[in-house]
Amino acid sequence: MVLLRLGEHELFDTKTFDRGVQHVRDAIGAGLNGADLAFARGLLAESTPESLDSFRQTLQLNPYHYGAHLHSLGLEFMLGRHAELEAHVRLFQVLFPDDPSSFFIEAADFAARGRLADAEGCLTSFRSSLKTNLWQRLDSSLRLMADAAEYYDVNTLLGEHPFDKAKLDRLVAQAGSIILAANMPDPANPQSRYRMPELPCVHNGLREGLEALQSLALPLFKDLDPVIQKIKSSWEHHPEALIPFRAGTLLDLRQPSEGPKSFPLLAVQAELFQMAANSPSIMPGIERCARFLATKAQFELAHSPNINYLSARVSCLDNIRVVAFSDATSGTECRAYFDFACEFDALDLARVLLDKLERQRTGDTGVLRDRIRLEIAVGAFGTALGLIDKMLAENPDDQSAREQRQIALQKLDQLERSVPPSTDKLQDPAVK
Repeated sequence: MVLLRLGEHELFDTKTFDRGVQHVRDAIGAGLNGADLAFARGLLAESTPESLDSFRQTLQLNPYHYGAHLHSLGLEFMLGRHAELEAHVRLFQVLFPDDPSSFFIEAADFAARGRLADAEGCLTSFRSSLKTNLWQRLDSSLRLMADAAEYYDVNTLLGEHPFDKAKLDRLVAQAGSIILAANMPDPANPQSRYRMPELPCVHNGLREGLEALQSLALPLFKDLDPVIQKIKSSWEHHPEALIPFRAGTLLDLRQPSEGPKSFPLLAVQAELFQMAANSPSIMPGIERCARFLATKAQFELAHSPNINYLSARVSCLDNIRVVAFSDATSGTECRAYFDFACEFDALDLARVLLDKLERQRTGDTGVLRDRIRLEIAVGAFGTALGLIDKMLAENPDDQSAREQRQIALQKLDQLERSVPPSTDKLQDPAVK
């Protein structure tokens, strides 16, 4: 028991990390059982989900285990388990009302979801106990995370909302701080900072991932393969979206500034963005941003002449299908993915996206043009012509509508010409 407690304490400091790991191993070897054994396994787990599972097993055996509660809160935050974290925070505050840790994790989670006022509200009661400069640093961290939440929003990515360049510059400069957002001050000790323990899964996940990102950010760094493998390895230990997403965006800087893109590099980007799209995140908006960027990269790969990228079409269509049937899909996303679906002739998916878009943007002329485009594509020329005539009745000078009308008429004429003429009466074979 003493070895376990000592090892846990030593894991909070990088200087004593190795010694802490060994002490926890020695404690297991000495014969732990029950909640203590589950807790020790959580401390040494190879991945953050595995660690969280072990801490939850600890709490099943001992619902009042302080360390298991605290570590679970931190991992729920780091893994983007927002709903689970919200419920756990309430429980922690009932069980340990004098411990401020949960308030800081909750504030960080609110900020990561773009709810800055709620984040600051969590910490109002601690403000008087913090020195002014410490509060300012804390407030700055929360604002940085809230800015990141706004930036990592798919509607921002697709140009629906402008994003302030000064904010963007701050985010780029402090990207590592966002990824390590749980590193926040503890009001019980104003000279310290609230820290996540340096668990092996965190060390091999976040820390190694951040080191790889730093290498990718160096313009003269050339040997990308080991760095990409390190990104993937770090994700195995900590399967959260921010690091592969950031790696994918950093690789944009390696693409040629003029001329065609490097398809091998684009394939790596597509893989990284897909990893992020399939992962939870501290920043809830990352998943949808990553899915769009993965789809875009896959779309470009699918249209390349290289047969090595034929599978990109399947992956691209899979992503379009996910977006088409998601209740969270915005009108801006529907519009972007509608184009992808039409280009792939996935007209059933295009119709689902367009139906969703029409419900969100009733009366939008651009959406009506998309409807005409789809009806022409599926061969419903009469429907298309009816919609076009409606547009022309409102605006006879609408050149785009006139062009669509001409296309519809030409296709209708081609269809009629392709149908063989029919006869009303069958000729009697006896008649010569």
